[in-house]
Amino acid sequence: MRHARPFALLGIALLGMLSACSRVEPPRTTPTPRQYHLVADAASAPLLRTLAETYAREHPHLMFIVESGDAALVETRLRAVRTRLAATTLLPPPPAPGVQWWFVDAAMDAVTVIVHKDNPVQSLPLYAVRAIFAGERNQWAEYGASALGDIKVAVREAGDSTRLLFDQLIMGDVRLTLEAVVMPTPETMMNYVALNPGAIGYAPGALVARTNLPIRALALEGVLPTPETIASGSYPLAHTVYFVAAREPTDELRAFVLWSLSPAGQQVAAAQGYAPLTTIR
Repeated sequence: MRHARPFALLGIALLGMLSACSRVEPPRTTPTPRQYHLVADAASAPLLRTLAETYAREHPHLMFIVESGDAALVETRLRAVRTRLAATTLLPPPPAPGVQWWFVDAAMDAVTVIVHKDNPVQSLPLYAVRAIFAGERNQWAEYGASALGDIKVAVREAGDSTRLLFDQLIMGDVRLTLEAVVMPTPETMMNYVALNPGAIGYAPGALVARTNLPIRALALEGVLPTPETIASGSYPLAHTVYFVAAREPTDELRAFVLWSLSPAGQQVAAAQGYAPLTTIR
């Protein structure tokens, strides 16, 4: 009888070990690595890159490669189905008669007219901006800033989405001045204005909002480009940034789009200077 207790304890221990083994979770399946090629125009590329990088940190099995270029590149990649998702400020023409792209609003931005921070002109009406970029008015003295001398006009290269929007919303059928200096990227545009106190140009509002360069946005018709005026459309050059694809995204890419439109994704967009969506349609 004196040996019964040790054997009983051993039996209890074995039962405990068997019970613990029965509770061991089965091994988890490692997600299959996936790579996605995305494309964006120059104005939308910072948003798409940041959203993709942020999402990939939480989903390390995913890799996003973002290619950027002008509006024609976005259209070409979509038509050839070389990308399953693009971000753009301009929806390309329909892929075929009676066929539409799949698209959804991703965020809001604006074409921001920019000047040097020391330029005393605070606001211009749209007709004055049109006259300046047409070369009809080429002296800052006409707007109360005689010390700045000649107005140096800078524009983006032909085919750039921001230029296409500017020409559409401001210039209409009026031709640009032949004296305009053509800038190859938004960054070179902002640097040019920062180095030339008499310059005027335009750039995506999200980039202007984040820069430390000595430039600032002009108010148009008395309205400055802020997240509130861009979201409401009261700033005259506000526009939508779209996600667009040949067909609605599925699987992991669909999850990425849904996250981008969620409060978490829109917070990332806001931190990059874009106006988040007030409503998701």
